[in-house]
Amino acid sequence: FRSLDAIVGGDESIARAWLKNANTAFDSAPIEKIQSISGLVDVIAYLDSRRALV
Repeated sequence: FRSLDAIVGGDESIARAWLKNANTAFDSAPIEKIQSISGLVDVIAYLDSRRALV
């Protein structure tokens, strides 16, 4: 996830925490969402949209 890396400034521990913690945008943790193709697409779209704000 280049977008996640850009958002967290390359900090792997923050990226891991983001993946593991519940996110209201997904109603679950991103790590759970990315286990399906549609969930992966949703997470990537979310990250890309958030990256545009950074």
